[in-house]
This record gives sequence, C-alpha cells and structure tokens, in this order.
Amino acid sequence: MRKIVYICILIMAYLDMNGQVNGDRSWTLFFSEEFNGFNREWGRDYFEVNTDGSNLKPRWHCFYDDYWPSCITLNHEQHHVFQRSQCLFNDGINYSDGVFRIVAERINPNSNASVSCNDYEFPTPSSHRPDSSHHWLYYYSGCIETIQKFLYGYFEIQCKNPVHQGAFPAFWLWGNGLRKYEEIDIYEYMWDLTNPEYDASSPRLGYPYVFTTGVWFNEQTPAIGHQSYARKKVFIPESEQDISQWHTFGCEWSPGIVVWYFDGKPVNELRDEMHVPCSPMRVIANYSIDRYSLSAPDHYDSEPEWDGSDTLLIDYIKVYKLDGSDCDVNAVITNSLQLANHDHKVKNSISICSSSGTEIIAMPNSCITMRAVESIMIEGSFSSQQGTELTMIIHGCPDD
Repeated sequence: MRKIVYICILIMAYLDMNGQVNGDRSWTLFFSEEFNGFNREWGRDYFEVNTDGSNLKPRWHCFYDDYWPSCITLNHEQHHVFQRSQCLFNDGINYSDGVFRIVAERINPNSNASVSCNDYEFPTPSSHRPDSSHHWLYYYSGCIETIQKFLYGYFEIQCKNPVHQGAFPAFWLWGNGLRKYEEIDIYEYMWDLTNPEYDASSPRLGYPYVFTTGVWFNEQTPAIGHQSYARKKVFIPESEQDISQWHTFGCEWSPGIVVWYFDGKPVNELRDEMHVPCSPMRVIANYSIDRYSLSAPDHYDSEPEWDGSDTLLIDYIKVYKLDGSDCDVNAVITNSLQLANHDHKVKNSISICSSSGTEIIAMPNSCITMRAVESIMIEGSFSSQQGTELTMIIHGCPDD
C-alpha cells in the first residue's frame, strides 16, 4: 500500500540554464538539439540528411506521421500545407545564429484563390496522395518530428512564437494514433485563444500573454472522439515579456504524472494513472495556420484574413531521462550524510529513519528529490532547514 503519494516541503522547482530542473539530479540529458551544426538539409523523403559525408545519425523528419495521409496537413481545421522548404536549418550561409526556423507564409498574397493538393510536393517515396476533400489551402508552413520515440522524460523547447491572427505554433508529444490516441501538448498558442465570446474572463482577442497545455487520450480502437484532460490556459504576467520573445516551455512526463513548466516554473499538472499516456511518443514542433483564427468557426471556406509571413524560431529542444535502474531497490537513509548524498535514482521504496535516534536534517539550501515506485516513509526525528528544496514523488518505474 502506498504510504505517501506526493510530499513537497517547500518546492522551488526552477530550471537552470541547461533546462534541467535546478538541483534535481534525477534527470540526465538524453537528447540535445541546439541546431548549431552546418551541412544539414532535407532529402526528398523529408528525412534529415548530412551533406558533408559524415555518418551522423539523422534526428528529424520534416513532416508528420503517416497517420495523416492527406495534403501534408493536419486536418480540415487548418489552412496550411507542410513543406520541407519551410523548415530551415542553421546552414552557415543564410543563417548562422544557431536558430532553427519554421516559416509560414501566404502562397498567393495578391490572390484569394486556394491551391489544390496537386500543386504541392509530397515525400518520395510515399503513400501520400492528393485528397480532393481538402480545400481552402492558402499557406505554406512546416513541421518537424523526431525520428526517435521516447517513453517518459523531461521535454523542453526554447523558442520565440508568432502571435498574429491565424498563428498556431505548438510543441507536443504524439504516438502513432493507430491502437489508441495519445498526445501531450507541452504548449499551444492560437490567436483566438482569449476570444471574449468563448470566455468572459478573457482579456482580449489575440492576447499574447497566454498559451494552453493539456493531454488528449483515448483507449478505443479505432481512436475516435478522444478526450481532453488537464486542459488549462496559462496566463503570463504582463510585467514579463509575451511569448513572441524567448521563453522555455517544458513538461515532465512520468508514469501517471505530467507536470508542465514555463520558464522553469510549474504551471499545470495531471496525476492520473488511467489517462496519462504510457506508449512511446515522438517530439513534434510545428507552425500551423488555424481556420478558427482566420475566419468564422463554422465556415471552412471563409476567406482568410492574414496574408503575411512569419516564423517560429527554435533555439533548442532537449530531452532528459530518469534513471530507473534501481526500481527494485529498497533504500534506507539513516543519517543526514546519507540524505545529502542520495543518488536520486528511482527506487522501489525509500525509508528515512534514524537507527540511533539522532535527528536527520536536510541541510540549508540543498535540493533533494526522491522518487519511488511503492512508498516513501519518514519515521522518527526529521527536519529541513530554511531554503531546503525537498521533493518526494511516487510513480511507476520509467524503464517499464
């Protein structure tokens, strides 16, 4: 029986410059993309290739999974088509600032005519074929997804977002959508997110100090009508810079737990063993043009009102992993020195108890995180000093 589900004795979970939870040695860097290497481009199959002859393993697919076989776009709610030409590496010629760019632009700024799927490039070889049911496509834009899939971890992006009418940038995790639907939205921004017609408390339409987080999940086969969980609008104080400036968006995804972060500060959480995704997922960053922001919500064919060009700027994307090699180990901490030297691996159980009766003390300004599968118990004399960051979390083994 689990004795403690979640205990926090003064949580101050800020991130350091590397994106890892400050002082939390539970996390180790597993995947780091800073987009500062040259000689990278997209092949005709939309997979990353290296042009310098190196054997570096490609990391990115410039597209979206084959679950969406029509028009290289997401669905009828969006007026764009994803193209590799819109996803720009730091190539040392056009750009040398270590920033990755996803550019959205109106295809025919001087014309209201949309373009048929037949006029777009498709990956080769590919099972993708034009779908005549997709109409009202007015924009080029882009999407990148990791070739690798991840099961649990801490995921973070540092980016600058477009905030004009129609803009729909996002950073998220997604499974294959075939057996069941699983999605974690680390952040999304839509221009009409604070439309007063949707929410009387909204400040104004196009408010750039807000974004959303949440989970989509469905166990049904096929995955139809998936449900949203922990959907939340996160409002940024106007004393800070809006999301068109550099910020970090992140989430911890562990068994049964998702915690969202903005600039290192926790802003939302979901603790639900039934509806937190539990299958490997890819990391996706994309810039969509959304019809809800461009036209009347009930009219797919309304003329879009944005006819410009804008860019989602990405400085880095990183993934940290928990060490689950000790998930079958029961740890016993009997003195203050052992507490200070706790190795931060996920244990089966952790007991903090003094065998001699001496008080166990968490030292001032220390940061200790304990994670266990079954229980964390404190018995006997225990205290924490001012400024201590002590976090205790129960969740499944990340290696299962």
